[in-house]
Amino acid sequence: MVKKHYKYVIGDWTLFPQSSEILNNQGSRLILTPKVIDTLVLLAEANGDVVLKGDLLDLIWKDTVVTNNSLNKVISELRTVFNDSRSKPKYIKTVHKKGYSLIVPISKIEIMHEAIKIKKSRKINIFLIIFSLIVISFIWFYMVESSIEERVLSPNGNFVASIKYKKSVYKLSVKNVLEDIEIKIDSFAQPESIAMNWSSNSENIIYNTTLKNQKYYSINIYNLKESKKNYIKFSKSLKDNIFDLYGDSLTSTFLNHNKIERKNDKVYYILNATNDTIKVLFFKDLIRDFKW
Repeated sequence: MVKKHYKYVIGDWTLFPQSSEILNNQGSRLILTPKVIDTLVLLAEANGDVVLKGDLLDLIWKDTVVTNNSLNKVISELRTVFNDSRSKPKYIKTVHKKGYSLIVPISKIEIMHEAIKIKKSRKINIFLIIFSLIVISFIWFYMVESSIEERVLSPNGNFVASIKYKKSVYKLSVKNVLEDIEIKIDSFAQPESIAMNWSSNSENIIYNTTLKNQKYYSINIYNLKESKKNYIKFSKSLKDNIFDLYGDSLTSTFLNHNKIERKNDKVYYILNATNDTIKVLFFKDLIRDFKW
């Protein structure tokens, strides 16, 4: 039995629950946490009707005992995503002492994969299709790539970190959504994989700057409060060569770490100089995500 997948068009945004992504009509992309996604899906399924707070708590947290503060935090994160407000809602309406509802047009669309059949005898059509795809790829690379943006919302919902890139130049910036201020953090050459995340206290951004064919992995950590950037580097081949490099002084300090490996995946648990444990997740030797 094939499991059906759906996307939800919610006002100017499109939610893809299976990939944890939400996109708006201007091309911005956000990765949402599981609880935020589950909550938004339940509100979308209600199609404008009020979803009771008790039902949200029961369905999202199930057997876990939590308070209304957990739900309030999730709703606050959704309002940050939609640039919405409680007093003048454009997306999420609060029904006093009852629950919440979406007040924008909602569509639920099944995602289908259609097979295109081409007769072998019509080789000229195959050539034209391949040629067209090549032309479209070149147009996308040279004209559209500059508008692509990777964005990650901080756990407290106050900041959005984004990596914008065009050709080989990548730029990291952070926007304070409460004060509508954007700060430029770093620029770097094209890494072999895009990976970026926040520390649990929303004070540090960790991102990958490992270059292709480089003999070591390179990770940057930027502290918002101190406006300070630290580095972690470790060899791609040696198991006991992980060290921290501090700012411009590049003073190295060896760090404790543990490696877990299974087929194509591997995880490094690195104890940072501040006694925080950073989990670096890999897929086929490429860094794909961080957990703090």
